[in-house]
Amino acid sequence: MASRIKIQFKDSLKHSPRIRAVRCRLIAMRDGRRTSGDPQKIAQSIHKLCVAARNATSPASLLAVEDRIKQRVRELKGREFDWLEFEPNADVKVLDRAVILKPYKGPKEKGVILIAFDYQWARLMKHYDKEVLRRLSERYWLVVSTVWAEPHCLMNYVLPSVWPGERIFATISDPDDEAIIPRFSEKYVVAPLLCSNWVNPAWYKQVPFEEKNVDFFMLANFGEYKRHWELFRAMKKMPRETRVVLIGQHNGKRDDNTIRAEARAFGIGPERFEIKRNPTDEEVFDTLARAKTSLIFSLREGSCMAIVESMFANTPVGMFHDAKVGSRRFINDQTGRFLKHVNLAQQLLEFRDQAQKYQPRKWADENRIDCFGSTETLNRTIKDALTGLGHEWTQDIAVHMWRPNPRLVEAQDRERMRQDYDFVMNELGIDLDGYPE
Repeated sequence: MASRIKIQFKDSLKHSPRIRAVRCRLIAMRDGRRTSGDPQKIAQSIHKLCVAARNATSPASLLAVEDRIKQRVRELKGREFDWLEFEPNADVKVLDRAVILKPYKGPKEKGVILIAFDYQWARLMKHYDKEVLRRLSERYWLVVSTVWAEPHCLMNYVLPSVWPGERIFATISDPDDEAIIPRFSEKYVVAPLLCSNWVNPAWYKQVPFEEKNVDFFMLANFGEYKRHWELFRAMKKMPRETRVVLIGQHNGKRDDNTIRAEARAFGIGPERFEIKRNPTDEEVFDTLARAKTSLIFSLREGSCMAIVESMFANTPVGMFHDAKVGSRRFINDQTGRFLKHVNLAQQLLEFRDQAQKYQPRKWADENRIDCFGSTETLNRTIKDALTGLGHEWTQDIAVHMWRPNPRLVEAQDRERMRQDYDFVMNELGIDLDGYPE
């Protein structure tokens, strides 16, 4: 009982609007001390103020914190500081979430390179000097992808002041980002695409509904924010024969044993569910296809690719109505159901019993939320912005997919990018993972 109360109490503190508002005010109040012009102290201030912004619960408080952050960015003046204090992953030199989308055609028509997630940009800033960044920006337009539901973070603010290019194209992690990110810098041009927009539909097989034998499936890492405990609490009121499958990987110090311990805290024994750690892609795809429903219970995170992956496997998705999760924009009466926190067990059983009426794959195909349709949107966004600035555009970007890192889909595109990879890796010395084979 004590463990169960502790789990729920800790979760309520994290997501309480009142607690978040207090946290925002306290951080902003404590930021009044002088930095003495020290770049590291300025970066520390920006980092803390970004935490305040992520906890803001009103537009007025958010805008006030954003103004304070931009003052600090101007004070920083693009000077260097130690990224390891804020991004431990910055110590790794290789950029493993990067892909060249368009080759360099000449000074009047640069290529396009995607570098996803802020910790990757921190690696770029830490390991490569200003001359390398200048040469890279002279040949390529930069596309970035934010990682979390709230885009306020140190890197998103600092990047425009460090990157020499005149524009940075940014995809989003939440629909609200379309209005928020341009406030960070006039360099940003936003494309209305999520990280979950880069699924390749060819991977996902279709299983007739009568052959689906998993009632509830959760594809989620074992992090605390994924909130598996909500499912265990609901399972107390479900028939014991209900089949539940959980697939994921460790998150920090939390692994599958952590999830089993949480289940025990809610009175759910290991015989009530199946859990798989670090499965193969084939196992994931097979379980997705055989599931009647797919569940995501996090309240705040980024795009959450599992939602779109479920749809292409023709499995409807259930998520909470108050979730700040980017792919909520894809949930509708054809693709899934929004859930309330009360009487969750009853809602889930109804969702499972009505699962056959949903048509998530049909909707996803018709609305072209896959890597092919999304490439057209990204290409149009970049092309329109650049031709409007007087740049040439005679060749479109290539189609890329994420699983889990971005990779070019077509063999011919991989071949036509080979010289560009050689230049970036050998001439500039930037270590890119995913050299086209």
